[in-house]
Formats: sequence, structure tokens, C-alpha cells
Amino acid sequence: MAVPIGAAGLLLLLPVLIGRIRRRAVRRLAGWTTVGGAAAAATCFGVVAVFALLEATGIGDTVRLEAVDGRSVLVTQDGFDGDVVDIYTENGSFYYKWARSAPELSGWPRVKDRECRLDAGEAVLRLVCGEKTVEIDVEEPAR
Repeated sequence: MAVPIGAAGLLLLLPVLIGRIRRRAVRRLAGWTTVGGAAAAATCFGVVAVFALLEATGIGDTVRLEAVDGRSVLVTQDGFDGDVVDIYTENGSFYYKWARSAPELSGWPRVKDRECRLDAGEAVLRLVCGEKTVEIDVEEPAR
């Protein structure tokens, strides 16, 4: 909120200050430099705002994988560059809880595009995506 308020304050203050410059050439140079700087700043602010909005709205992939014994996991991957992969395990009938991050699955190809399977063990689930294997510790879900 401070950035738009500061920009509005500068927008009101700068024309008055630039107008006080006595030499015409210096005044025009200061004016055009200010306009160019404002345009560059607005462009940078807009690009950052677009990516922040995309991240905040949850653009990304979520894949649900189920083992033969009925247990399942959710694997989420961010939609920007795919470097953040998180795994969630079941915690009740309709709830999942975060189990761990999986940086070994990050990048390309995306998790949704790989041939992944979930293998069940006693206290461990194994998520196998191609040649990469991720072990997930599982505790008894709350009922």
C-alpha cells in the first residue's frame, strides 16, 4: 500500500519542483527524465504485480495418487517454474496435511506429465516418478 501512496505523492510534488527550475533546457530534461523513470517503474511494478497475483491465486498443478491399500497423497507443483513441489498425506476423510517438500521432483517435466505411482509400505509410502523415488513417512490419520 505504501508504493501507490508514495507514487501519488511524487506525482503531485514533482511537477511543482520541476517547474521551479529556471533554465528551460534543464527543466525539460528533468521533466522527460521523470516521465521515463515513472514509465519504467510502472512497468516493473506491473510485471511484479502480475506474477504475485498468479502465485497468490494458486496457479499450479495438483495430482492425487492412490496406493493399492487405499491411502493417497496429493502432490502440488507451482505453476511458475515448477521448482516447488510439496506432498500432502491423508489426515482424515476429507483433509490432507503437509508431509514434506520434494525438491528432487521439481522442474521439467512436470509431475502431472510423468508416470508416477504410489507404493504402500508399513509406515512409509514410496512415490515413484520415473527413476526418482521419494519416501514419505506416514502416521496414522486422525479419524
